[in-house]
Amino acid sequence: MKVYSASVCRWKHDDPSIQKPIILAGSFELSSFGYFQRQTIKDLITMFTRLFVERTEPGVCQRLDNEEFWVTILRGVRGK
Repeated sequence: MKVYSASVCRWKHDDPSIQKPIILAGSFELSSFGYFQRQTIKDLITMFTRLFVERTEPGVCQRLDNEEFWVTILRGVRGK
C-alpha cells in the first residue's frame, strides 16, 4: 500500500463567504509519477479531498474504494 496524500481540513466556518473546505495542512508523495504529471495529480487529490470532506457527515469515518485506490475520511464533530 502506498500513501499519496494526507490532509487536515477545516469546514463550516463562521465566515459565510467561505464556501469550500480549507486544507490546513497537506503532504503529498508523488515521486512515482512523472515530473510533468505531478502538479495535475496534486490538483486532483486536492479537489477530491475537498469534495469528500463536503460529502461526509460529522462524526463519520468512511472508506471509498475505486479500483486500486481507496480513500479514508474521518470527519470530527468538535469545532464549528
